[in-house]
Amino acid sequence: IKAALDAKIRGSGLATARFFVGMFADVLWTPMFDLDLKGGNVGIGGDGTAKVSFTSSEDIAHFVVHALTALPRTETKNRTFRIESERTVSYNHVFILHVSDASFQSFNEVFAAYKKKYGTDLQVKHTSVDELKKKIVENPGDLASLLQSAWAMIAGTGGAPLDNDVFPEWAPRPVAHYI
Repeated sequence: IKAALDAKIRGSGLATARFFVGMFADVLWTPMFDLDLKGGNVGIGGDGTAKVSFTSSEDIAHFVVHALTALPRTETKNRTFRIESERTVSYNHVFILHVSDASFQSFNEVFAAYKKKYGTDLQVKHTSVDELKKKIVENPGDLASLLQSAWAMIAGTGGAPLDNDVFPEWAPRPVAHYI
């Protein structure tokens, strides 16, 4: 849908700048998406190991403003920017945080960070992708199932390569700040 809309806008002669940002780290944690951290109950599609990326709306705004005001128009015209605040790589159960183009974080890793931060276990319900697809067919407006299905099939990243380097002073907050 995004690509078709972008093509239609460009076809009209208007220039575009697209921003792919991963998940909204500051607004995602809500019962509406079956991610009720405060209530202690979360649901996720698949086994929770699919990697996703996170960026807060405030950090996105800082990046967009910088890109559209500091970069020459020739560097933004009809360009797609891919940004993320962090990704996490697990190595021998030690989490190494990066603000780079080489790490992701799964929902299981976010839930582990929540437990470490608050000392509280979350009740995690895993739903198979097939079951989520059935729910979507039964109710096409089931946003939580639609998102969980997409995340389980690794559709929750900003993509690659990242463009974080066009704003070297950009210091986005990690997802752990928002949980």
